[in-house]
Amino acid sequence: MSDKMSFLRVLDLEGTKGLEDHHMKHIGKLLHLRYLSLRGCLGIRRLPKSVGNLSQLETLDIKYTLVQELPKTITKLTKLRYVHASVSWRHGVKLPRGIRKLKTLHTLRCVDLRLGNAVVQEIKCLTSLRKLVVWGMTKENGLELCSAISSSLSRLEYLSVKSYRVDLFDWFHDMSSPPENLQCLKLLGGMSKFPGWIKGLQNLVKLKVEGEELLWDGATMQGLGNLPNLSILTWLNKPTDVLESITFPSGLFRSLVVLELGYRTASVNFEPTAMPKLEVLKLIHSTGGFSGLESLPSIKEVILMEVEAKEDVAKQLARNQNRPILKLLV
Repeated sequence: MSDKMSFLRVLDLEGTKGLEDHHMKHIGKLLHLRYLSLRGCLGIRRLPKSVGNLSQLETLDIKYTLVQELPKTITKLTKLRYVHASVSWRHGVKLPRGIRKLKTLHTLRCVDLRLGNAVVQEIKCLTSLRKLVVWGMTKENGLELCSAISSSLSRLEYLSVKSYRVDLFDWFHDMSSPPENLQCLKLLGGMSKFPGWIKGLQNLVKLKVEGEELLWDGATMQGLGNLPNLSILTWLNKPTDVLESITFPSGLFRSLVVLELGYRTASVNFEPTAMPKLEVLKLIHSTGGFSGLESLPSIKEVILMEVEAKEDVAKQLARNQNRPILKLLV
């Protein structure tokens, strides 16, 4: 950190090899820094306390580093708006007490909740949050988290929750006031049923759900199918012995562009006029057959992974007037 860099405003070191903790020792000298990215720097395990000197910092990106805990001094960065952090897709980072002081925070990802309700109470005070990603929802903090989302985080547009040995439905099914402005919702890690309030999210564009024996039913199909802005739907189910036939009825999912199904199904059926805007279809783990692929009017690409009925799919797509591309993934 040369003295000649004292007026530096942007420092992007994403993916830099050989960068280690001691190289960041004097980062606090860059008093005018507004953007700092260490994304993908696997030699970075912790941030120095001098980070607290970066009073102008607005964006901190330490995603895909080995930083497991943010330093206490980060609570001094009152202009901080975006925090992107995660050790991996399996783990979040620990927040220091006092994070509630950062009233301008717009994005906070990914937070490890396993420290208990104290961290949830800190998050609850961040009422300007638009994007929140948390990992490790448990029986102990689930109720507090749902309460915080309902009562204080009404501005959320993006919410991703990954559970830790808990059924998300137990906590989310009766959430009193889900954020009305949600555009992206991800519920991952375990869910036996589908929370009914999701069908009221009129602004929802992207939905990803993952559960154990999470089956489609008529109410779920109608609720999701009538969401006016839903464009991307990912529905993943851990393999079970339950084989279900899924039929997408005519007139539903009118805005859907991308559909990903990770499901052991008996069959997947598309009725005429279902999904008129669907362009990309990805199917994973399906053991059954398909019907209606030739009638999808906008389909451009079909991706198959561990699907048995490949030849049948290819024949149906050959009859589709769009001549969509068929991709097979190993």
